[in-house]
Amino acid sequence: MKKFYLFFLLFTGQFIYSQIRNSDTENYLRNGMFENKSGKIITDNAEKIKFLEARNKKIQLENKNQLKATQPAVEMCTNGGFEQVE
Repeated sequence: MKKFYLFFLLFTGQFIYSQIRNSDTENYLRNGMFENKSGKIITDNAEKIKFLEARNKKIQLENKNQLKATQPAVEMCTNGGFEQVE
């Protein structure tokens, strides 16, 4: 029974701690490690900033091009399909 109480206490403590602790899911890439083109980990801060700026430019370009990729609406036929079948 003591083992059960210990397990219950540890489980509830872990559950409460996980609910209170703020997770940094939005900035986890900024805090992580980065690799250059040759696969080496970037340790120099100036090189890391340069890499992040290049990545942000790529992301902004991709987001800009996503808006252009939408296709025009297709007119539906009277039977609800794309082809009129009589």
